[in-house]
Amino acid sequence: TIFSQPGVDRILILVSGAHSRVHLAGCQLACAARGSDQSPYPKVVSACLLAQKGGHADLVDCRLGAPGAYARALVAKDGGTARCVGCVFTGVEQSAAWASGKGARFELEACSVADCGGYGAVYASWGAHISLADCSVVRNRHGNGLMALHPGSRADAIRCVFSECLWAGVGVRWSGAARLEECRLSGNGANGLQVRKSCGLEVELINCVDERNHAHPLYAHKSKDLHSTAVGERGVPSRGVSSQAAGNSSLFSGAGRR
Repeated sequence: TIFSQPGVDRILILVSGAHSRVHLAGCQLACAARGSDQSPYPKVVSACLLAQKGGHADLVDCRLGAPGAYARALVAKDGGTARCVGCVFTGVEQSAAWASGKGARFELEACSVADCGGYGAVYASWGAHISLADCSVVRNRHGNGLMALHPGSRADAIRCVFSECLWAGVGVRWSGAARLEECRLSGNGANGLQVRKSCGLEVELINCVDERNHAHPLYAHKSKDLHSTAVGERGVPSRGVSSQAAGNSSLFSGAGRR
């Protein structure tokens, strides 16, 4: 068990440099240190574990929390990578897992992410990749469950659940991309899947269930599809998109066609 105290030990475990590796099994990590701000890509990061510059971390059956203001559980940037199997993320002030920058990558398998925050509880930015299999991402009270932001960023999920998040179950913005297969998106405040018009890459859904979304009254207006004429009439720059029927494959583009 590794805990930090408020105001110190911004990074509990640092894995930095090519060929640097760490393997954690059955560990408990909690970061109480304060980050720099609540922006989606802060200058100063507080986290349980940071993998960077080619460093790699394997975590198996670990439990991670980050109650510190603006803190995160796992961060990968500048080519850092991590793989998590059977891990539990809970009580994280910001994103539970954030990968940022080209070459940064997370793989989550059979993990649970609950009551975590950030723009996305699981989040890829600036060209990073995140993949999830057999995971649940629930109750982000601040943003999306899963999010891909910026050109080159990609989020792939298979047999996952994204539910009860304040915004969308899955959000794709600013030319990000995503592929969801056999996933359930339900009970989110906005759309099950929300795609911004700025996304030039395709977003693919295969055999997904999208149900009981638009649960928050503040996001009821987002129920219309991107190609709705109301977008232009109202001057709203973007709309969410929902695929209502299970068993359908849909492609969404930045132009709003489906």
